[in-house]
Amino acid sequence: MLDEVDSPAGTCAAQLRNEPGVQPGAGTVRSEGPHNIEVEQALLGALFISNLAIAKVEALLRQEHFYDPLHGEI
Repeated sequence: MLDEVDSPAGTCAAQLRNEPGVQPGAGTVRSEGPHNIEVEQALLGALFISNLAIAKVEALLRQEHFYDPLHGEI
């Protein structure tokens, strides 16, 4: 049986479980949190359409909240 820690996904899963001997950032898995480009695009689309939406999120949203750097620039 293949040990799941030998694969990048297994390394990530082991990191989430805080297993000993697994260093954060080990393997090829990116260390950023979960992201969804489509959701970022939908949010930006809503902000372009509605000034009310901008007023609701402008104090909460920062550039670093976006996974795609271009989305953060917008």
